[in-house]
Amino acid sequence: GRAFGWISLVRLVPYAVVPPLFDLLLPAPAGLGAVIRWSALLAGIVVLLLAWLPSFPQEQEASHNSSPFGGMRQSLANRRMLMLMLTTVLLYAGYSAVFFFLKGFGKQAQISGSGLFFTIATLVMIVVRLGGGFLFDSFDKRRMTMAALLLATLASGLLPVVGTTTGLLLLAACCGLGWGVAMPLVNALVFDVSRPELRGLNQNLALTMLQAGFFVGPLLGGWLLPLGGYGALFRMVALSQLLAAGTVLFAGGTDE
Repeated sequence: GRAFGWISLVRLVPYAVVPPLFDLLLPAPAGLGAVIRWSALLAGIVVLLLAWLPSFPQEQEASHNSSPFGGMRQSLANRRMLMLMLTTVLLYAGYSAVFFFLKGFGKQAQISGSGLFFTIATLVMIVVRLGGGFLFDSFDKRRMTMAALLLATLASGLLPVVGTTTGLLLLAACCGLGWGVAMPLVNALVFDVSRPELRGLNQNLALTMLQAGFFVGPLLGGWLLPLGGYGALFRMVALSQLLAAGTVLFAGGTDE
C-alpha cells in the first residue's frame, strides 16, 4: 500500500500544477495548438526515458510462458478480482467527472476560485500519501478503502448545495482525503488478491479500468447535465463512489 502511494504521487503532480497554471496564463483558444505541441515534446522525452529502464529477467520469462488473454480470463473469472476491477472503474468515473465538470459548475453557481478545487484536492492527496502512507499496510485495507470512499461519497454529494468558496474548498479537501487513501489502496488490494504470476497482468488490467473510468465518467456526466443539471451529475458521482465502496466488500484476501 505504501509503495503504490509513492508511485501515485508522481501522477498527481501535473494535476496540481497544470490547472492553476492555465488559470494564471489564460491561453487564448487560438494558442491551444502551441500547448499541444509542447505536450508532444514532453511525450517524446518520456520515450527517451523509457530506454533507461532496466530489464527484469523474471518478467521476460513470465511473458514467454503465459498467454495474456488466457491470463485475463483467469483473472476476471475470480470474483474478488472482478469486484476490484469494478471498484476501479466506479472510483475513477466519479473522480474524472468531478474534475471535468466542476469548473462549469463554479461558473454557474458564481463561486469564485473554483479552479482551486483541483489544486486543494490534489495537494491533500499528496500530503496524505507522503505523511500517512506508512499506515496503508498497518490496518485492514478493505475497511480503510471503504471508509475513504464513503467520505468521497459524502463530499461529492454535497457539491451541488455548496454556495461559498470556503465551502467548496473544504469539500475539495474532503474529496482529496478520500481519493488520496482509496486510490493506492485499491491498487494494493489488486496486488494482494493476485497470484504472483498474475500480478503484473492484473496491474495492467487495473490501469485499463482506470482509463475506462476516465471515459465513462465524463460521458455519463455530459448525458446527465442537460437532463438534470449539476445536481443530477454530482448525485451520479456520489452514487459511483458509494457503489465502489460496496464492491470492495466482496474483494480482498489473497488467492492461494
